[in-house]
Amino acid sequence: MPPAATREPFARWSESSRRTALAIIAEREICDVNARFSELDSARGSWSWLDGPHARVRYDDLSQLVRCEAATLAPAPYLSRFERSGQVVEVRLERLDGGEAIALVHDVTSELRRQRDLQREREALMHEERMHAMGVLASGVAHDLNHALNVIALRVATLRADPQLVCTRRTLDVLARVVGEAARIVARLQDLARRRRDRPSDALDLAAVLTGALEMARTESEIADVRIEADVPPLPLVRGSAAELAHVFGSLLLHAREQMPGGGRVQVKARVDRGRVHEQDNLEVLREVLEMEDQRVESVRGGPDAIGLFERGERFDLVLCDVGMPQMSGWQVAREIQRIAPGTQIWMLTGWANEIGEADPRRRYVRGVLAKPLDLDQLRSLLTTSPG
Repeated sequence: MPPAATREPFARWSESSRRTALAIIAEREICDVNARFSELDSARGSWSWLDGPHARVRYDDLSQLVRCEAATLAPAPYLSRFERSGQVVEVRLERLDGGEAIALVHDVTSELRRQRDLQREREALMHEERMHAMGVLASGVAHDLNHALNVIALRVATLRADPQLVCTRRTLDVLARVVGEAARIVARLQDLARRRRDRPSDALDLAAVLTGALEMARTESEIADVRIEADVPPLPLVRGSAAELAHVFGSLLLHAREQMPGGGRVQVKARVDRGRVHEQDNLEVLREVLEMEDQRVESVRGGPDAIGLFERGERFDLVLCDVGMPQMSGWQVAREIQRIAPGTQIWMLTGWANEIGEADPRRRYVRGVLAKPLDLDQLRSLLTTSPG
């Protein structure tokens, strides 16, 4: 039996505790337990350390476990976990004033299972984020490659049509086939990107996203004596995920703050730029190809210029418009042209053609979408069927 000084509080603990197993150990023997301890102790199976250097040590039952562990108990409390046939308990041993040791045993199987499930969910989410990033990267690379392939394909087409280059026709045919194969490879890359990029991107105000991240970072940085200075002018709309960009900006600012434990200054500057574009090369070579087909061509460098032609009363049998342009998108241009001159035959050119579904509501402004690199035969067919 435990000493009188220990029996009274132990009785109160035993009465109030239904989920915690309690045991008193004195002189290497268990002198009192509650009902929950007896329940755990009566189940079959040996206990072993859940992990650590003593994982091979086994105890026949819970009584043996707490006796042996209490025998080497230091003055400081002891906490460890043990496992038996999938069941995990957390054992806390503590020395009492009278020299006895008290063991508190909690069944943490469900808690541990929830932690493992949560960890698996985190890992799955991280995997999804990586796959999403790969999809975005693959889609951007494919789009840029399609721009370059479009220029090459149309240049090859103009050379093949030149009668003075008949002797090199075979070489040009081979080059055309290589470009076609490269285009098919890029299409497969885009198909992968479309499957990975399963979350839609919206038009967003980049300056607002950056400013929001700065305000959040300032609140924490003021405590660390880090001053953030920002020069963020109005920026054009971009397509993307506001939450993901805010996370990126916030992570960069946090990393900068952590590099200055003694305080300091962080400068953030943003500027408007054109980015990496290929419109000029595409515009020039497409104009040459159309003129080779005996077409009268009017080319402009951007959406506002195209709309300006229609506002001045100009009308065209066929309009070819790139989806991605500075200042305004091709869809915006098509909408404005249809407002000014309803029924105008407009075709969109894009390196993302396979990402624009037939049910896309923006298609109501256009006759169709042409994929880059352009198929010259398809282009000739459009010229043949256009009203002029």
